[in-house]
Amino acid sequence: MVRDTSPRPSSALTRFGDWMLIATCALVLLVLAFRYSSPVADTAAKEFAPVDAIPASASIGGHARHVFIFAHSACRHCTDSMPFYEALVRGTRSADLAVTFLTIEDIGVFRQYLGAYGIDAPHVQQLEKFSGIPGTPSLVIVDGDKRVVRSLAGRLSGQQEDLVMDLIGLN
Repeated sequence: MVRDTSPRPSSALTRFGDWMLIATCALVLLVLAFRYSSPVADTAAKEFAPVDAIPASASIGGHARHVFIFAHSACRHCTDSMPFYEALVRGTRSADLAVTFLTIEDIGVFRQYLGAYGIDAPHVQQLEKFSGIPGTPSLVIVDGDKRVVRSLAGRLSGQQEDLVMDLIGLN
């Protein structure tokens, strides 16, 4: 009979390794749980300076006012804002106003997303990346001379939505 003479780890070392594996798994689970269960803070939208946010290829098309909305279908605050965006787009039919949605998604996918909320936006532009904005949703109001009137990033409060409607002449 051949006897196995290879060294065996001590039982204390085996227990330490098991505890390290358990502790590592627990830490990973805690990090994942915190990352994916913590909602984004629901604070009012903040103003920002939209440096180079509006792409050179975007045209205001001779309108007195233009609203650029930076959005993404995976953005919870964008989805929460859909009733307001629908009111903006509906307002373009009766005012000297244009609304352009800017996204980094495929335009077809993004149009389907808008359509699910009853928004038939005539102006949707795909960007390679969002630049000059702090995140989505972001909204930039531009006058006919391409001067920024107001820019807001984040979920708009009811008061901020009213302010935007006043600034673009829909109230």
